[in-house]
Parts: sequence; C-alpha cells; structure tokens
Amino acid sequence: EVCRIRLQLQHFNTPTLQHSNTFHKLRCRFSKTGPAALHGHLELMGLLKRAIERCKTPAAYSEGFHPQMKLSTGPALPLGVESVCEYFELCLTKDVQPVDFISKINATLPEGLKIIDAELVDLKAPSGYLAPAFVNYRAQFLDPVPDTDLEKIEQNILSLKNGEYLTIARVSRKDNKQRIFKLNDHLDLSTVVLTQRVLNFSLRCTNTGTLKPTEVVTALSDISAENINYVLVSKVGLVPAQL
Repeated sequence: EVCRIRLQLQHFNTPTLQHSNTFHKLRCRFSKTGPAALHGHLELMGLLKRAIERCKTPAAYSEGFHPQMKLSTGPALPLGVESVCEYFELCLTKDVQPVDFISKINATLPEGLKIIDAELVDLKAPSGYLAPAFVNYRAQFLDPVPDTDLEKIEQNILSLKNGEYLTIARVSRKDNKQRIFKLNDHLDLSTVVLTQRVLNFSLRCTNTGTLKPTEVVTALSDISAENINYVLVSKVGLVPAQL
C-alpha cells in the first residue's frame, strides 16, 4: 500500500509536457571555437539544453518519470579541437522561425558557441549530418614545429598514394588490448594535401567509430609529444551520409 501511494505521488509530481504534438525537427549548424573547444560532449549537451530552455523554445520531451529533451547531436568532438560545422537536431511541439531562434539562443550561449544557421526539416528526414560519411579537418603547424616533421609528412603522403600502408596502434582503456588501424582505410587519400604549413585531410566515419585527427597528424609526421601542442586542429567541413 505504501509503495502504491509513493508511485501515485511520483506520477502526480511529474511535469506535464507535450509529447505527441511534435511537428518538426529543427536542424542547426553551430561552431565550437576558442574556450568552447575545451567543453566535453556532456558539458556541451548541458549548455545547449539550458540555452534552449532559457529561450522558451517549444522543445519536445520524452515520456516517463524523467522526461528528456529530444535533442540529438553529431559524434563527440575530440577535446581541444575547434569546429565550424557541428550539428544538432531538436524536436519541437510547435513551429518556430529559424531566424528568431538563432537570434535568441546566440544571446544566451557562452563564448565560443554560436548557431550559424538553422532550418525546419520533416520528422522523418534522415539525420545524415549527425552521422556523416566523412569529416574534413585542417591542421596548422606553428613555427616551433621543425621543417623535418613537414618533410616527413610529404614523404608519408606520397607513400600512401603509392599504395603503401601506415598503421596506428591504439590501446583500449577498457581491456588494455592493443588494436591496429590501417590509416589508408580511414582516409580519403585524394583529400590529403600539405600546403606550406597546413595539412588538409578527410576522415571516414564508420559504425565502429573513426580515428582521431591528432592520431592522423602523429602518424603522418612522427611529431613529438611536445610539438603536438603546436598543431592547431580544426574541423572545417563534413560529407553527410546519404540523405
């Protein structure tokens, strides 16, 4: 009897939210630069949710005792990597004007987070931007990085395009086992270009994950742990999965 009363009280105290009147998804592209690049993925989600609530956006929530905002984002960005092409999709209970939404939410977001554009899409529209086929990166080597590292990159790029393989070893935190990845299988080799002190490349995204951009830079250059701090890596574009 006590348990039944407690359940009734929990149900009574659950906030009344609209669940079924979800009409559209709002798809947004945003940038994550400067100090915001140091926000982890969970922290980023919290910042976005609080900003959406402050703007009184008619967001849809899940059902149950702990309703969750129906907000989806793309893959987590490596900590410290900037981006100008992050995406999230928000389910709505009412239509909003994308221009108004951008203006309101940008006024509440912290430094480094900015909504660039937004559009209303059908609920059944595939989320190709949240699970892209390829992600484009740009790595800029600052002056402390020696020219010998850049020469090594040029040699390795040539080797890759001639059909030779480069491998990356990664040790799992869960079981401490080492996994070997073939760099050739994760790169679009046609996009790997070194111009002066800037390296551009595209990484393939798969169901089992993708390589970190810093892993690619390290594998191509044999750069030291000290000098990797002088490489500025940015996510500059993506190729969405088939929409």
